Formats: sequence, C-alpha cells, structure tokens
Amino acid sequence: MRKDIALYESEEHMQLLGLIGSYSDVLDWVGSRVEIDGITPDSDRVLPGYLFVAQPGAGLDGHSRVHQALLKGAVAVLGEWDPDDLPENLPWGAFTYVHVLDVVKAWFWLCNNWGLLCRLGVDSAH
Repeated sequence: MRKDIALYESEEHMQLLGLIGSYSDVLDWVGSRVEIDGITPDSDRVLPGYLFVAQPGAGLDGHSRVHQALLKGAVAVLGEWDPDDLPENLPWGAFTYVHVLDVVKAWFWLCNNWGLLCRLGVDSAH
C-alpha cells in the first residue's frame, strides 16, 4: 500500500461500502456496491477504479470536476450535492454516487479511519 498527501492506493480492491458504510452522515447512495482501487480529491490524479472526493473549493468546486474524474475512470464519487443537482449528462448507472452532508468531514473521516494522510485544496485546478 502507498500513502500520499492527496491520494490513497491499495494493491487490493476495497469495498466502498466497507470504507464509508459506517459513516453516519451518508444521506443517499446512488449506484451499486463497487470496489475501489484508490481515493483522491484531485481530479487530475484519478485513475481507473478510484473514488473521487468532490471537495468544495474557493475558486472551483470539485462537483464541477465530476465529469472529468469519471472520464479518467473513477467508479465512485463522494459529494455533498444532492444527486438531482448534478448534471443530467453524467453517465448515471456507470458509477456510484455517495451523497454526504459534508464532504470535507467525510473525507477526513475516511482519512482518520483508514490511516490516510489528507489535506484540503489538492485539486490541481485550484
């Protein structure tokens, strides 16, 4: 396994439900139970099989980068926008969306519970 400031990769698949399923602020889950190979809030560092964390930002909201992350192979997105507020042209059914109350809290919860090193503002578009 490799730990990094903006990214987490695993040599083994991780069940998304196992990672985030016990987090108390999951509001909605759209899509199937997927396995992920890594986690990143940086849309430019998404690789196939990753969970993209759509963090809000001062200059750019990560939710506006969801389509880019999916094109790069993300299989799941963690975000705080209601699924109905995301663009209709997203390939619904081809990815899993986990809607949380506060994506920053959820990201740090993941980091704390899985021993990841995290920080905000890592999207290279900032």
